[in-house]
Amino acid sequence: MKFWQKASLCSLVIFLIGFDLAVLLFTAKSYSLSKEQTYTAAENERYIIQKSLQSRLSSVAPLYEELNANNLKMYLKPYADYYQNQAIYMAFYENDGLIYSNFPQPLYNQPELQVQPGEQSSLTREADDVLYYIVTGRLEEPYSGLKFSYMKNIQSLADYKTEMIRHATVLGIVVPAFLSLILTGMLLQLTAPLRALNQTTKEIAKGHYRERAAMTGTDELGELAGSFNQMAESVEAHLHKLTKLMEERQRFIHNLAHEMRTPVTAIMGYGEFLGRANYTPEEGIKACP
Repeated sequence: MKFWQKASLCSLVIFLIGFDLAVLLFTAKSYSLSKEQTYTAAENERYIIQKSLQSRLSSVAPLYEELNANNLKMYLKPYADYYQNQAIYMAFYENDGLIYSNFPQPLYNQPELQVQPGEQSSLTREADDVLYYIVTGRLEEPYSGLKFSYMKNIQSLADYKTEMIRHATVLGIVVPAFLSLILTGMLLQLTAPLRALNQTTKEIAKGHYRERAAMTGTDELGELAGSFNQMAESVEAHLHKLTKLMEERQRFIHNLAHEMRTPVTAIMGYGEFLGRANYTPEEGIKACP
């Protein structure tokens, strides 16, 4: 793997970890704030409705000998019809018996009904693929035997969470892909002097000692190219000196051989003369000085 590929991969991995962590934290925090606001608004709304119902029952109770289920339904239905247009539903229980409910689905296994006077329970429940936030509490005395359940459609909160996850996933794919292209281009540009320097070293290794690295900029890579060129010039100068030294040695050996060849030739000529020729004693003395 090339250096720029390693640098690109390491940078991309570090960015992905940081970016995905930031997106995850942002998504979780955004959803948490939205959920908190939704729940707080629902509980405040439930409190206002329950207080209004409590006040209305207190005002009409003297008109009846006893508030029974039919009487309670008559006063509850206008509230329920009004808030139903806002995706808010209501249910009234006397002890654990249902008096009235306009919730579109039957409710079974209702742990929220296990609530004591002065307490309230809250939970989320999914019905027919729709998420609801349910808050239940008892009315104040003298109606503590009555339980009021407030049920609000909060599917928009679940949809918001799904949308946030979808956007986070898209960002987690698109942004790294776009960044990898930019990062690759930048690293290729930054490492171009290194690749040129590597090519120059290959040319010098082939025997092209006059090759030099192109110096670009004054950064560390530019300084490296300058140092490399100085080294190449020094090596070339030493090679030039060695070449001259070899040439001078060859010339010396050639001259020496030439100088030695002349007397040896003369000696060989005299020796052949003495061995084969007819000569007088005076000529023999001249041939052996």
